[in-house]
Amino acid sequence: MTNPGASDEWWKQYGSDGTPNDAPAEPTQYSSAPQFQAQPAPPPSVPVTPPPQPLPPQSPYGSTPQYPVQDMTPPPQPVAPAQPAYPQQAYPQPGYAYPNPAAYQPYGYAGQQPKTNGLAIAALILSLACCPPLGIILGLVALSQIKDRGDNGRGLALAAVWVGIAWSVVMVLWFGINILVISNDTSSNGY
Repeated sequence: MTNPGASDEWWKQYGSDGTPNDAPAEPTQYSSAPQFQAQPAPPPSVPVTPPPQPLPPQSPYGSTPQYPVQDMTPPPQPVAPAQPAYPQQAYPQPGYAYPNPAAYQPYGYAGQQPKTNGLAIAALILSLACCPPLGIILGLVALSQIKDRGDNGRGLALAAVWVGIAWSVVMVLWFGINILVISNDTSSNGY
């Protein structure tokens, strides 16, 4: 960036198109360069230093901070004009009833959500833990209940059925392989 004084001189001398102007241009409403007026230089002054302040006496324990004393009274509070007191009615007027609170729900409140089917939860637990065939049966019953009642838990019931089927297949294969291994061991040893 150039010195502002130098760029002002360039604009004064050459104008906006870069050709020298001998005649001063008439100021227009929209000038291409800002118009500055030269300010007179301040008169030279001798720096004045304030007279030295006397130091407070030193305490034997070091310096202690000195704080100004502050007024601790609170500002006065504005007083509101008195409101006329109207008696509150304890009961509704005859002919007017309180609205049903269940009829009005706040904005954005979705209402009561359908509950999760308990049989679907039990079916998944049985399929995973101990008795896959019973989990399959309970999962199918839970699917039927969910379809009829509109409950949540369809995914749990489906998971119970598929996990129960998978565990049943694994258990059948495991028992089948063990029976084959045991029968081969007894026939080869002669026992």
